[in-house]
Amino acid sequence: MKKKASSIGSVLQNILKQYELEQKYNTNYIIQFWQEIVPENIYKICYPVEINEGKLKIKVSTEAWQTEILNNKKALIQMVNDKTGRDIITDIKVI
Repeated sequence: MKKKASSIGSVLQNILKQYELEQKYNTNYIIQFWQEIVPENIYKICYPVEINEGKLKIKVSTEAWQTEILNNKKALIQMVNDKTGRDIITDIKVI
């Protein structure tokens, strides 16, 4: 019986999970591509700090922008998850 070939992406995903590197990879990916993930007006006022158990921590420049980010967090979560192709983020915390 022939063995089914795996894609490189699925092999890498399995390695990341096996060595518990997936969360670190996701955090680094989002930090690296933040400017491409979110609109320019958001990129200029905040940046991602870390992901912990699906919660994305974002450092925001002012309290007014903190409120704006929290009011639009569902859309922001969707942007991040769409860009990564996976449901990585389930919540956002602003700091």
